[in-house]
Parts: sequence; C-alpha cells; structure tokens
Amino acid sequence: MSSFTSSIAQSFQPTLEEAAPETILVVDDTPDNLYVLEAMLTRKGFQVSTARDGNIALSQIEQIMPDLILLDIRMPGLDGYEVCDRLKQNPRTCDIPVIFISAIQSTDDKVKAFEAGGVDYITKPFQLRETLARVESHMRIRRAQKQLEKCDLPQQVNPLEPAPQAQASSEPSHELAKLNYLKEDFLSTISHELRTPLFNILLGTDVLEMKMRKLNILEKDKGVAHYLGLLNRECQREIKLVNDLLEAVQLDADEEPLLLTVLNLRDWLPHAVETFETTIKNQNQSLQFRLASDLLPFPTDLDYLEPIVTELLQNACKFSPEGATIAISAKPRNRDSAESPLIEISVSNSGVEIPASEFTKIFDKFYRIPSSDPWKHGGTGLGLTLVQKRVKKLNGTIVVTSAHNWTTFTVTLPQIPDGSAFQV
Repeated sequence: MSSFTSSIAQSFQPTLEEAAPETILVVDDTPDNLYVLEAMLTRKGFQVSTARDGNIALSQIEQIMPDLILLDIRMPGLDGYEVCDRLKQNPRTCDIPVIFISAIQSTDDKVKAFEAGGVDYITKPFQLRETLARVESHMRIRRAQKQLEKCDLPQQVNPLEPAPQAQASSEPSHELAKLNYLKEDFLSTISHELRTPLFNILLGTDVLEMKMRKLNILEKDKGVAHYLGLLNRECQREIKLVNDLLEAVQLDADEEPLLLTVLNLRDWLPHAVETFETTIKNQNQSLQFRLASDLLPFPTDLDYLEPIVTELLQNACKFSPEGATIAISAKPRNRDSAESPLIEISVSNSGVEIPASEFTKIFDKFYRIPSSDPWKHGGTGLGLTLVQKRVKKLNGTIVVTSAHNWTTFTVTLPQIPDGSAFQV
C-alpha cells in the first residue's frame, strides 16, 4: 500500500460501520421543498435539519454544525447570499460547504452565488437524483478533507501512484472497504477540482459576452465573437466529459432503489423528441414514429429512461447524413406468452451502417464508432457507455443491429418490474 493510502487508512476512527450519520441542514421558505428534500436525504442515511428562513438557519448552524448546507436564495429577511456571507466570515463555519438551490437561472445570480462562497448551484424545479448525486459528491469531498486533516502525510505524496499488492490481512473485507472509500473520495475530489475552474471559466465567459454585447463589440469584431463562442463550446465539452466520468463511477456504485413513475409511452415519446425537431429540420432529415396501439402504461424510472432516449436520439441525429430518416418505435413483447412481458423501445437511423465486428466494442468507454460525423457535433466517447449502464439499472438490455443502410439500437425493459429489485 502507498504511504498516502496507509496514512489515511490508519486515521479511520471510528470505522466506516461505526461512523455517526452526517448532518445536512436544508434552508428553504417553501414547506413542500423542505419535505421532499428531507425525505430524500433521510432515506439515504443522512441526519437532516430544516429551517424556513435565514435567521433560524444561522441559529441552528451554531448548534448543530452541519456537514453540508442546502440553501435557498430568495427568502424573507436574510437571503441566501447574506447567510452564506456570514458563514464564511465565521471561523467555526467557514469550511461548511454550501449548495445554493434557486429558481433563478440568470448568469449574474450564479456568479454571485459562487462569489459568496457556494460550492454548487442547483436550479429549481430540482431533479431528485441529480440533487442527491451533487450532495453525495460534495459530502465525499468533505469526508476526504476531514480525513486529510487527521493524517500526518509525508512531504512527497503522489495520489496517482499505484499501490503495491496489499499483504495478507486478518480483516481483508474491512481493508477493501477502506480502499474503496479512498478511491471514491479521490475521484470526487479530482472531479471537483476540475469542475470548479471550468464552471468559473464558463460563468466568466457568459459575463464577458454580456458586457461585450452592451458595448456592441461583438457586432463590430466578428473575430472576438468567434473565439468567445469557441471558448464557450470547449468549456461546455470539458464540463460534460467530467460529468460523464463522474456519472459512470456513480452508476457502478449506486445501489439505491429506483424511483418509479407509471409511464404511457404513446404520450411521453413524442414529447421527449420535441427538443430534436429543430435539429432534424435544419439537417433536412425526417422523423418517424412507430408506436404500437396496444402499448400499456408501465412503471419505470424517468431519471434513467429519459437520458437513455435522449442519448440515442442525439447519436441518430449526429451520424445521419442529410436527407436521412430517424425512426423511434415502441411495442410490447411476450404479452400473450408464458414469459415475462417486456417493452421494446428502438431508435433507428438511415444512411449509415456499423460493421458487425464493432458491435462488441460499441459500449466501451471512449470508443468511437468508425463513421464520419457529418455535422461535426463531437462527443466525449462515453455516451453509449452511460446508456448501457442506465439500461442495466432498469433491469433491461440494449442491443445494436446494422444492415441495409440502417442502424438500430433496441432497449428492452420489463413491463412489470421485479418487486425485489424495484421500489416505489
């Protein structure tokens, strides 16, 4: 084991199993938001306290010293910015991470939130799974900081150094738990260190563009507009890469039950495709729906299903040439047989084929389909990897077929979820 790993592992007191529950304070003047967030975080094992305004929050913080704070911005009396500013001026509370939650989506407000000392910004209406992922990410960073404070680390530390094979231990499972904990903390810390400057660059770019527009600089100098747009696009691409890497790690580790919603595909799929209609029209492509008339509503987790369909449609638009057809279909399977009933969702596009020899590699991390990208949309190389992981979370399968100038990705999901694996 490396000296870095040994130093932190030796500091685990109490053990992972004996650790006291971590405390999160949720501050929001809307009772419904408090109820939803408290229920979600309590279910994950956190100890949750709530406050309905800034003054109550400041009083509670001094008493409970939470590990993390979810803080609304617009509240009667003290707003979230002022509450955060007071926390950062107090030596006892300055290190508590603050995640702002707000319905405000303007760039100026986001910049102000980070300048006030916030570590993240979640817009309302918030997605529960995304909110939980961000909370857990910052909690892992917080744990790592606390553990590092306890450690007497050597002067020369290389956290990327591969650890030699561990010697036989009388408690191998406990040692493995420590190493997994350290790995998660390290990945979260690294991702945080990458995301924070990227978000700051993106926010700075937005503010710069806003000020240049007011001064008519972008209209006068097209070169400035070009390079500003290039900076914005590249920053967005790097943020997506970091987010995709984080999600890939979280999907492997997450064992939380699914949050099921009864879904009617005949109503939902046309709505899900609406955001692609402009792109399809601009690329002179056509869209077809093939939705079986006997589709029945079925329970599924939209936080997983929606990004699956979105990614497959993005790929279909990306790799289809001008004049191509993009088709999305859904139909039941095994309804009248002794086998378990299934739902089959397919996204197809004409004008391109994938060699059969590539089928086994297509879901690998950073693998790129050996085909031209006629519209130069680019990507991270993780899209189909994440699709496959999400499909597995839904207890489903995904396969690709390609022939006769058509390529089809087919997702098969259970019509009736297994009660032992799913939970409403």
